[in-house]
Amino acid sequence: MGGGIENVRRKEAVLLRHCETVGRDPDEIERTTGIGTVIIRDSRAEADRVHAAMFERNGHADRWTDQPIGTPEDVAERLLPFLDLGYRHFVAGFPPPHDVESMTRFATEVRAIVERA
Repeated sequence: MGGGIENVRRKEAVLLRHCETVGRDPDEIERTTGIGTVIIRDSRAEADRVHAAMFERNGHADRWTDQPIGTPEDVAERLLPFLDLGYRHFVAGFPPPHDVESMTRFATEVRAIVERA
């Protein structure tokens, strides 16, 4: 699943209806969602610059909107609504060239913030 929180909410409602139809406990299902391209820097402006450069290097593709880009706190804040729906597994995108800083900070700083929530 993915496509932003509103799409996930819509799909979650469908899942719950299906569970009710077949008599399955929805709490038995581990929730996973794709969250898009993650870029983490000390400032939102720098994260946005890195994001723009990444898409420019990848064939001048149109930049994806509604992505978890910014400081560790910004990215964690974008994940909190998913936690409220029961989603605990996040699939993050890191297109080439791989952004080791964002990967590391997502796995450490953002994770620590989200785990405290």
